[in-house]
Amino acid sequence: MRIAEIKKEPVWKKIYNTLSLEISKYEFGENFYTAEDICKKYNVSTITAIRVLSELEREGLVQKIKKKGTIVKNIKQKIDIKLILPEGALLHKILSNPRSMEIYSGITSKVEKLGFTFATIYEKYLLQIFSKFPDHTGFVMLTELSPFIKGFLKEKKGIPFVLLNPPAYEKNCISIRVDRKKSTYLLVNYFISIGHTRIGFINGPATSLWFLPRLEGYIQALQENGIEYDTALVKETDGDATSEDEENLEELLSLASPPTAIITASDHRAINLLNYCHRKNIKIPDELSIAGDDNSHEGLLVHPSLTTVERNMKKIGEKAVECLIMLINGKNIPRDIVVQPELVIRESTKERR
Repeated sequence: MRIAEIKKEPVWKKIYNTLSLEISKYEFGENFYTAEDICKKYNVSTITAIRVLSELEREGLVQKIKKKGTIVKNIKQKIDIKLILPEGALLHKILSNPRSMEIYSGITSKVEKLGFTFATIYEKYLLQIFSKFPDHTGFVMLTELSPFIKGFLKEKKGIPFVLLNPPAYEKNCISIRVDRKKSTYLLVNYFISIGHTRIGFINGPATSLWFLPRLEGYIQALQENGIEYDTALVKETDGDATSEDEENLEELLSLASPPTAIITASDHRAINLLNYCHRKNIKIPDELSIAGDDNSHEGLLVHPSLTTVERNMKKIGEKAVECLIMLINGKNIPRDIVVQPELVIRESTKERR
């Protein structure tokens, strides 16, 4: 009788099986083995080590992060995450903001990858059902704390709660927000690097915490480059009315020494300026460079495509889930987490010659 040949298990598979069990001893976010570590520990080639890490990543047990190496994603317990929805005008403000939807997408995609449960709840029902939530429940809210939630957090001290994209640091809970000051700072530095020194800025009300950091970034970049701050180049708008943006542009272009480049506080406002320039036969970017701020989908589709800043809102949502995991597991984390924006250069800006 012929004995069937028994296939030998590949070396990479043995190591994979060993490490996939070892991962259960780690906490979420901890550094795991590098390819070099695996080579030394098991006396194998780099190719084998990379194969092991790739399989662990494919199974969702680890994740490779730039400048951090390989971190553990495996979670021992399942976590419930609740997004709290406020009442009235604040809810309308949140739901009508495309950036809020990006944050929401970041939360849901991360939750799905980790196998957690997720649901939205209205704040008015929170006290009524709070006692029914398991211990491993974390809470998030978008933009601002309502008066009700501020009172709730004072009463229920120490619960895992994260506020996403507030205008400024909120002392009552963990805050994750974008660096709005850095957004305008990046754009001004970019314009100066390509020869522009007369740079207009159409902002929202400088008395608002949403817009004051942008003005601060604008002024800082000018000062660091030895350019005098000219108040005539800065305009404020009270809302998103197209007419306001166009009137401000007309005033800037009528100056004795008009700007050669203009930054706006959002892509929406920048697109208003592009449309005005098209009607007035002002060539963009040959005669005037224009940049927005928030990297909207529309900014990519307009002609010319819009130079802007990516605020990484989806990353805020993803980071929120990671923070809740650490809070639920008793880990200490920073109270104020700031996500850095990134410059996106497209066709609406050009070097000044």
